[in-house]
Amino acid sequence: MPKLFVYGTLRRGGYYHHLMQEALLIQEVYPIRGYELRYSGAHYPYAFINPDCEIIGDIFEVSQALLEGPLDALEDVAGGEYQRYFDEANDFYIYLKVTDDREVYDLIEHGDWLEYWKRLNTY
Repeated sequence: MPKLFVYGTLRRGGYYHHLMQEALLIQEVYPIRGYELRYSGAHYPYAFINPDCEIIGDIFEVSQALLEGPLDALEDVAGGEYQRYFDEANDFYIYLKVTDDREVYDLIEHGDWLEYWKRLNTY
């Protein structure tokens, strides 16, 4: 089964984590280098490739049906908001924003969406 690195609302404690109930948690609060998080201005973050940054997330083992169904739908893969990217070095999928317009969003410097969201106190 494929592995998926989640960094936003799909994490344990995130708004859409209930979609992960069929998935197997492999590693929680896992730091991974090579990505940055940006605040979208909505209720979720965007991830972009950046070899100089690190983000925090959870790694799950997921079924192909869950990945290609509810998760791709949530991330609007068909609509072009996110792409499901396979990170070969880490052997997992991660959702990345398709359009690299990172400069219009605030950088989450510590790379932890849940902590950032708690600080906004709007979740």
